[in-house]
Amino acid sequence: LPWLRRALPPPPHVRGAAHSHPSLLARARGLAGEGAGMVAFSTVLFSQVRYLCTTLTKKNLKSHAAELAHLARLYGEDARLHAVACLLEELDLQSEAKLQKEQHRLQVLSEELARLLAAGRAGSLGAVVEQAAAAAGLAVSAAWLEAAASATRLDAGQQVLFATGVAFSANAEVAAAGKTYLRTRLRALLDALGTEAQPLPPPETSHAALTALEDLGTCGEERAELARALAARYTELDCPLLLMPLLFTGLDQEFNARPPAQAP
Repeated sequence: LPWLRRALPPPPHVRGAAHSHPSLLARARGLAGEGAGMVAFSTVLFSQVRYLCTTLTKKNLKSHAAELAHLARLYGEDARLHAVACLLEELDLQSEAKLQKEQHRLQVLSEELARLLAAGRAGSLGAVVEQAAAAAGLAVSAAWLEAAASATRLDAGQQVLFATGVAFSANAEVAAAGKTYLRTRLRALLDALGTEAQPLPPPETSHAALTALEDLGTCGEERAELARALAARYTELDCPLLLMPLLFTGLDQEFNARPPAQAP
């Protein structure tokens, strides 16, 4: 149908992708109606993501999770961001009893949130948390953020990334909660890094945290302390190349200060 092809254009990097997703086509028909004009694709996509999150059960966990991952692969991280917002809205993160009954949703949320952090999308989490809290009628607080991180089992480095992302929110109250939570998580990470038995965060996580803290501009002292703590655990020989400019910034200055080699 011509109107359906207009309603669901395939992503530019996947030819015919819309036709490979019958459930999305079915949702488009329901939203558009026969003979309707062009439908905004984002409306169809986000409606399908919400449908998958709200109808998620233990029985359909595997199929729904696979479909959410399929949408994220085809249409980008915006689909995953919306899924995280919908799942945060559905879950009562501060009620242990309710979470026990929602382990299937919590599992998907944990996986999708970890993928977002690994993909460098922490900066978008402020808007995600704001959207979820507004839809659920919740007030975002440092305690609520801590409950979210604990329920999704984020490690120390991921918690700093999560908190930093929320601190970037355009909403003043959400940003304030993020900054309060960020300082507690930074202190916990610094205390852990002082113990040799504590494994170092992945270089990508450390780099993202240091960069985000610099961009945030409100935790300069904590950022400097984190850089020193990481530098103390590495040497100039075994430091990952990704972290070298952030942890050993004096190396390039020392190199440039050397007199030029004399020609023989």
